[in-house]
Amino acid sequence: HNLGFCYFGGRGVARDYVEAMRWYSRAAEQGYADSEFNLGICYAEGRGISKDRAKAIEWILRAADHGSPDAPMKLGELYAQGVEGERDLTASAAWFRRAAEAGSPAAQLRLGSYSLDGSGVPKDPVEGVRWIRLAAEQNYPEAVIELGRCYAEGLGVKADPGEAARIFRRMANKGFAEAQARLGIAYLEGRGVERSPKEAVKWFQEAAVVGDVTALRRLAECYEKGLGVARNRGLAATN
Repeated sequence: HNLGFCYFGGRGVARDYVEAMRWYSRAAEQGYADSEFNLGICYAEGRGISKDRAKAIEWILRAADHGSPDAPMKLGELYAQGVEGERDLTASAAWFRRAAEAGSPAAQLRLGSYSLDGSGVPKDPVEGVRWIRLAAEQNYPEAVIELGRCYAEGLGVKADPGEAARIFRRMANKGFAEAQARLGIAYLEGRGVERSPKEAVKWFQEAAVVGDVTALRRLAECYEKGLGVARNRGLAATN
């Protein structure tokens, strides 16, 4: 396994995915969970071998059976992506649940999102917010922003635009483009904050720098209509 790890990452030797696969395979055949997981990743990503999602699932399932802590989250992702076009969201949700119950904030967010829209589990927005909040309490950025969206739209909680804006501001100040765009929308529409198209434009511009699609679209709208900036249809067309 250690030799596979070295070849996979180019640690002390030239990176060689084919050689990494060879050593991972040897250890995996002996039931070594980390090698089973890494071999599955090689199949999933096409490292040292042709991509084969079915094989990836097969090996990562073995890793899960042998106690790999990373396997449940990856299985949730693989079942969501599907094999030969066939997605299995029920299996995906089951594996995300296993990872979520073990404390993974990424899995808690995914399971929460599934519960919000009824993907792979019965639709239950309250349960969805419960999982999203658990992830947010671990300061998982995407979960914090999603919790803000739940407050903004009243998903699983009573709508609270003020709380949504506070969450978006906190994450916007940390540089998260989605939060910047959502805070911009709050200012543009006066949701949870005093309406200020000028302030909205400021946040849209911040998010647009990194190519946030929502921010670019809203910024174009502001230039088109002269909201918070001088009307400029030329700039509107370039955003």
